[in-house]
Amino acid sequence: MTSYPPQCGGPSLAGEFSWDDVEAETQGGVRWTNGTYSGVGHHDKDSDTFTLTRPLSENPPEGMVLPEPEDVAFPQLCDDPFRGGDPRFTDPDLTRQPALQSRLQNLDGYVGSYVSDGVSMFNVLVTGDPEVAHAELREVWRGGLCVEQRQDAPEVDLLAAQQALTTIHEELGVLSSGPDGMTGRLDIQILVADESTVQRIHKTVSPWLTPEQVQITSSFQPLSR
Repeated sequence: MTSYPPQCGGPSLAGEFSWDDVEAETQGGVRWTNGTYSGVGHHDKDSDTFTLTRPLSENPPEGMVLPEPEDVAFPQLCDDPFRGGDPRFTDPDLTRQPALQSRLQNLDGYVGSYVSDGVSMFNVLVTGDPEVAHAELREVWRGGLCVEQRQDAPEVDLLAAQQALTTIHEELGVLSSGPDGMTGRLDIQILVADESTVQRIHKTVSPWLTPEQVQITSSFQPLSR
């Protein structure tokens, strides 16, 4: 699902930089790095320019601690996933899954879903009665199915909050945003997570989400001298 060439955003890069110094690829008039590089410099918000004061490096600068990636687990949420279904059920041509996905999107209080076996063992998160949701999904899906109640933000609220952000994403420096159905959280990546920008993000999404339901990640981090 990743575009090729990638669609890139962010500030212009100034200072001492050469594409010969990095591992890069070019396609369709777009050039990008294949590796991950750290840059130290100054960001000018008015001109949307990042000026390097040191050469790019594959290693983070001294004093910078990179965040550890979160461990993502996809557990099976129940011990009897074929309750009301059929353990012999198969969907080799994936003809039934579209009907299931359509029903999921229309569930009251739908948070998100995933497969715990990588194929067809569906685990569904809802804010409402899990038994009601289970019975509704059994009308279209006879395979593995677990439904669990969560007090997370439903997908409809996450999408509404994301849509509200799109109207001001450029002035806030929003690089990307998306709902996380595993946590009921809206993940937002911005250029600089200064206090005023963070407050404005929370104010924009407040009709749908609490601050605890928003994860903001800043691309630029302050570096101690």
